[in-house]
Amino acid sequence: MFLETETTPETCVGVVKSHTMHKKNPGQHAGDLEMLANHDEAKFALSGEIDCIRVDGATDEGPSHFEVQFMWTERHLHHGKICTLVTSRFAGGSYLNKVELQNGCLALGHSNLFIPSTIYGSNFVNGELDRKMLVQNLEAALSVYINTVIGAQCGGKPIHLTRGSTDEYSSKVQERRDRLIIFLRGSQKKKKELKEAYPEDYDYFLRIWQVRKDHMIEKLPANYVFLLLPCYKPNCLHAVCTKGLPRKPATWFKDGPPFSFVPLPIPDPARPSGGPCKSCKDNCNGHYLPPERQYEFVKEHGSEYCTQPPSKVLKEFAKNHETCSEEEMEEFSKTCLLSVSDVQMWMKNLNNGKQKKKKQKKAVTANLDEEEGQGDEGDEENDEVY
Repeated sequence: MFLETETTPETCVGVVKSHTMHKKNPGQHAGDLEMLANHDEAKFALSGEIDCIRVDGATDEGPSHFEVQFMWTERHLHHGKICTLVTSRFAGGSYLNKVELQNGCLALGHSNLFIPSTIYGSNFVNGELDRKMLVQNLEAALSVYINTVIGAQCGGKPIHLTRGSTDEYSSKVQERRDRLIIFLRGSQKKKKELKEAYPEDYDYFLRIWQVRKDHMIEKLPANYVFLLLPCYKPNCLHAVCTKGLPRKPATWFKDGPPFSFVPLPIPDPARPSGGPCKSCKDNCNGHYLPPERQYEFVKEHGSEYCTQPPSKVLKEFAKNHETCSEEEMEEFSKTCLLSVSDVQMWMKNLNNGKQKKKKQKKAVTANLDEEEGQGDEGDEENDEVY
């Protein structure tokens, strides 16, 4: 979904994919985005110098995942973007994204729609899966779905539908994916083998990752924000950087703050936790500055007043503490602008997670010990036989 701005209308686009023909991973999403750039309904929104994308936190989209960061950096470089901003909401907060309304409207659009899975015949021949027939049936099902549901209304606007990308770029991204995963998360041994077996791929991955290192803005909450801005280093490959440092920094809007400013939550000094408040009926847990006041505050006081997400603050504490006293909970309540009951819920959830991990680790260790013991007994029997 492309949200409305002062110069562009809101546009709803759906990419229809099948489980066999399209993978659910960052590479497929990148291929779909490249495909949409050539569609009349989406090209106006994707051809600009700035990418602002709201995603959920899953491994195929979340801004903290290396593979996701690689794919966005690749697009950032090849399309010469001035700014690439990928953001995610808190866990369970994706329902606040307007695209979920579009998904609900699609559900209404395809209600009572039944598409046979064997339009061109059975997917099995002599008891074995016929992949060619499966793909043919899925292609037909995609066509039926798109032709039937296209134009479904979302907020008074039609939803445009297209099928997932299977072009040369998408195929290339999927083909190299295993090698990319090794580059990003593999052991030193695996990376060395990759460099020797696929030197061109390795060098390419290295170049993209270097751009990511140079352009990525640090000190942002990694689970929620991934921001790339030009570094203007003389040896940088990015087209914007090769032009040199501009006289004036690029801004979000005319006479607005620079791209480097991201309105992270800042506690409002005038409405602290426990203070008098006209907005809250009961005890006030504190409020944050509205975005329009944040930039002036940061210019005057610096960015150190920006708070870290409560999840990060409480996780750091829970790592080294089994319990949390009432005094500590009240202190966290003031720091994170949460109610004491919310802090208690967080700490209980974190401690339950720690206990679960300990049990799982203990079970794995016990299984390994049992397997080693069985292996030893087998060796003794073999010694006796031979």
